[in-house]
Amino acid sequence: MTPDVEAAWEVWEKETGDLSPFGRPRQAVVNNWTPSQFRAVEDKFRELQASFADVSQNGSGPKRDGLIVTGLNDVKIRPTSFFWPKRIPNGGVTLLAGDGGLGKGTFAYMLAAWATRGEGVPKGPVLILAGEDTAEEDIKPKIMAYHGDPDLVRIVHAPFGGSELEDQLSEAVGKRVELRSNVKLPGDAAALATEIAKFRPVLVIVDPLNSHLSDGKRTNHAEDMASVLIPLDAMAKAFDLAVLVVDHVGKAEREHHVDKILGSVQKRNTSRSVLIMEPGSGEDERLIFHQKANKGRKEPTLTIELQDASVKEGMLVVQTVVTKVTGITEQTYGELQDERKTRPKPAGEKAKAWAEEKFATVDKHKAKELEREVKALGEFSWNTTKNEMRLLGIYYFKKDEVGYWIKDPTIPFRRDDD
Repeated sequence: MTPDVEAAWEVWEKETGDLSPFGRPRQAVVNNWTPSQFRAVEDKFRELQASFADVSQNGSGPKRDGLIVTGLNDVKIRPTSFFWPKRIPNGGVTLLAGDGGLGKGTFAYMLAAWATRGEGVPKGPVLILAGEDTAEEDIKPKIMAYHGDPDLVRIVHAPFGGSELEDQLSEAVGKRVELRSNVKLPGDAAALATEIAKFRPVLVIVDPLNSHLSDGKRTNHAEDMASVLIPLDAMAKAFDLAVLVVDHVGKAEREHHVDKILGSVQKRNTSRSVLIMEPGSGEDERLIFHQKANKGRKEPTLTIELQDASVKEGMLVVQTVVTKVTGITEQTYGELQDERKTRPKPAGEKAKAWAEEKFATVDKHKAKELEREVKALGEFSWNTTKNEMRLLGIYYFKKDEVGYWIKDPTIPFRRDDD
């Protein structure tokens, strides 16, 4: 840095040391900055942006000669700040993982709405990298249902590319069509950093992670995940904001819930905090376990509830679903597993277990005999049983006017005959 930039950056560090209760510079301080200070910050940011660009190009970080050694005496200490007290820290990545369809995105939008109001979290803008949810049908209705301020929320996409295709589609449809694709990381890291610098959000949501990976990046490869998450972590540090990354887990039960997170352990190693969402005891209840806490102690398990809601814009009324934090519980993941073992199994699971046992030693059964046995049990329907058998690779076959179910994938399945 030039002496002028270095001096101005020292002013920045000094002024950002004058913290609000949420660990961010007070707006009054920002308003008093001089043009030279702003230019200095922009120059410093360009250095950071160049580093992000290097990550985008080679996927593993900027190339350097030798190592970087920092004397501890040159390091300035600073207090840990949180976006959501004790659970989501500023200056790093928080991972929110759970089965698909549980409501992880809905929960994330609740936090976004809180931020637009300053309800228990820093008040400020929110950037959302939405890979699955639409702004019109999902995100805005939920933000409105949470009484958030849509004007403080920005949805970030990347241009699809190919204006000729856009022109052709627009002509065919009769109105302008804009093609968009998901932001890809680390490829779009520098562009994302630029938007963060402009908008200055307090929270960035990436939902879900798999939808925002650059071509060739694999979730089960440690170096690939590092190249994706390290730039996000660097942006969180540079701008003192929180990054919430939504991710999926595997279906199989594990002794430790963190082991359900799909892919490389690099995802949870890079994250400063890890939250795991699991189904609760009721149909609409969810539990959020605090699995990892680098910035303090793990917090008790949260209980939340899915609730129906409706919002109105003009004359249009839209139905949506929201989450509500209902309390905390001392229940552990192990206790949740034990509880699940005692719950009545859904009909599909019962039918699957019955079919697996039935065909464990005998590969062929007469269809009528199986149907009579299932109806005599009365615990699940014959249609449910047939669907589960097909999923297990057990097929219907008819020979000499007699129907059989056979565990042999080489025999063609003929739906019309069963």
